[in-house]
Amino acid sequence: MRDIEFRAWDEDNGEMLYSGKDYEKCTFVCESEGTLKCYVPQRIPATQEEPEHTIGRELTYIMQFTGLKDNSGRKIFEGDIMNALTDDEKHIWPVMWLKEKEYSGWEIGSWTECEVIGNIHENPELLK
Repeated sequence: MRDIEFRAWDEDNGEMLYSGKDYEKCTFVCESEGTLKCYVPQRIPATQEEPEHTIGRELTYIMQFTGLKDNSGRKIFEGDIMNALTDDEKHIWPVMWLKEKEYSGWEIGSWTECEVIGNIHENPELLK
């Protein structure tokens, strides 16, 4: 059985946060309707009407671990950018969840060697 892991992109701080690792920076919550959300604490300064307090700022980019690892043992997450060798050709593409009428699953491809070289949030230039 594979580990169930998630990560979230904090666009405001330019940082990737991981479930099970970044407890002090973020909280992953499964809402009552089954939706997974991630919140980071955001300090709200005091005003004349309210004292200083902290709220949860929701992160909108949540990515799931695929259960696979690249050739160096690095975990492959949704949103990662892969450099892979297939049939003696190199390909670069993002890992994404594909939901079609007849198929749902990870769009990862068929490869003999692969390496995670970045992700769509921190390294979008790799896809150009």
